[in-house]
Amino acid sequence: MGSCTGGSIRGPAADCGITGFKPTYGTISAHGVFSLSYTLDHIGPLLPTALDAALFTDALGGQDPKDPTTRPVKRYRLAKRLLEAPSRTPLRGVVVGIPSQGDYFRGVPNDEQQAAFDAAVTVIKGQGATIREVTADVLPPPLTHTTDMWDPICCGGRLGPRPVPTRPAARHRHLEPAAHRRGPPDARHGYVQAQRVRQAWVENMLTLWDEIDVLIHPADNIAALREGGGVPSVRTSSGSKSNVWNLTGSPAVAIPTGLSAAERMPLSMQCVALPGNDEEALLVAHAFQLATDFHTAVPPL
Repeated sequence: MGSCTGGSIRGPAADCGITGFKPTYGTISAHGVFSLSYTLDHIGPLLPTALDAALFTDALGGQDPKDPTTRPVKRYRLAKRLLEAPSRTPLRGVVVGIPSQGDYFRGVPNDEQQAAFDAAVTVIKGQGATIREVTADVLPPPLTHTTDMWDPICCGGRLGPRPVPTRPAARHRHLEPAAHRRGPPDARHGYVQAQRVRQAWVENMLTLWDEIDVLIHPADNIAALREGGGVPSVRTSSGSKSNVWNLTGSPAVAIPTGLSAAERMPLSMQCVALPGNDEEALLVAHAFQLATDFHTAVPPL
């Protein structure tokens, strides 16, 4: 199991070549988990396959009186949707959105990530899906990065006269910037204004699903680090491809799409659906894994 406030399920899963599932906000109880930000925290599994993730969520998901953020659902049956899909064309009737050219979600830093994703789109189309290009308005002015909202919401309440003990690197990266992002005169803290912006932003983002069932997009992650250097890249990323879905509360599943040529390290993509439509995101991931064996590949160690 993992906890995810900005990508800590899908990022490690992408780096390790496994499946990481962040369900809809409130699907699995966070009772007993040390909270980082209660409006962003999600609990979910890291497992070999999307079907495993569905079975896991069916077993542990549901309303918990000890966690008031859990959804009022007595029991989930996500695996049922996956197991009942037609074996030859499991995505028949499913409309899958892909980022248009120049879209935020195509802005990954490495050509192999994009090439692996393009190949995955072909596989998913072969599984019966209808493919439709979409454009996401992720950074409407004056936003320049998703952390403009994420940082104050995640960390704004953690600085004060007696701040929570925090490692210097984390404090410098998140907490101090959050403390300096203030709202208008009637807001006591940037947290309040960030939540206001978030509400309007989420409503706009969710219109992506007006004409699609699931959005798929490549992930930024490449696990291999070059000696004395950083993650292999040829361009700057457009921004986080994971904290977006913590802000919306959407179900998002990361699945492997192959191994990089030089480092032989995992590549990944995400399948995302509307909040509450977890089985749709998992179904697309499951169908891809039925047709490929990337989730069984083992990188050299």
